[in-house]
Amino acid sequence: MKPQTRVRTGIAVVTVLAADAVAHLYWMTGSTWPARDAGSLSRAVLNFVVPFTPRVLLVPLALLLAAATLVLIALDRPAWLSSPGTVIVSRLPRAVSRADGMERSRPSAPLPW
Repeated sequence: MKPQTRVRTGIAVVTVLAADAVAHLYWMTGSTWPARDAGSLSRAVLNFVVPFTPRVLLVPLALLLAAATLVLIALDRPAWLSSPGTVIVSRLPRAVSRADGMERSRPSAPLPW
């Protein structure tokens, strides 16, 4: 991949991650836009009902910010050094859910993938 393409792609990824982080921060205030209530927001975003409370939203917010930071750091490094950061970001959500006990409390995986 050309360095210019790599930088543009990285900036696009950081922009999407940052926009998603802003949405999570907005939902932490108690607002439910674009839905009418928290239940319909949860069903629209996740396809199952989860309370959109600050405690629940803090984990994805932290993961999004960490991922955006790692992508920004990786933009300044050679491509072969970016690989460990990619592995860490891809495995971090599952590790956090195990540490928080969220994985044991779910009866089954509600997402189709």
